[in-house]
Amino acid sequence: MAAGRNKLRSITVDGESYLWRFSPGYERTGCAAAYCRDIFTAYRKGQKLSPLRIVFSTWEDPVIGGPLRVGAPLDVDTAGDPNAYGANLHTPGVASRLIARARQLGWDPASRAPFVVSDGVPLLRGVIRKPGKPSRA
Repeated sequence: MAAGRNKLRSITVDGESYLWRFSPGYERTGCAAAYCRDIFTAYRKGQKLSPLRIVFSTWEDPVIGGPLRVGAPLDVDTAGDPNAYGANLHTPGVASRLIARARQLGWDPASRAPFVVSDGVPLLRGVIRKPGKPSRA
């Protein structure tokens, strides 16, 4: 693992300071293949007991890797579509939108309870949707 890979980064969302990180990983299937199992984690500064944790299970390409690591479309069959939705979870813009959306959905960083989203792909689709485009299910 590269040094600093899981280092927490600072961000301000709606006037509040947060720390966040994107941790790429893999989930083995029953055969030799693996899927990407990436985790986005965020905390309000000083309140690490109530993290936001969003788990993303996506496809992996042997050349480019997982879609959330490089900004590729979320669906394999839309990889060549210029209107396909993609996001790179290493970027602060996406991190900010995920934190803001989680707050809207009920994440309370002061609650001392984790807020876990076990399937983050639908949540991500909602925050990266292009203006004027319908959300994909």
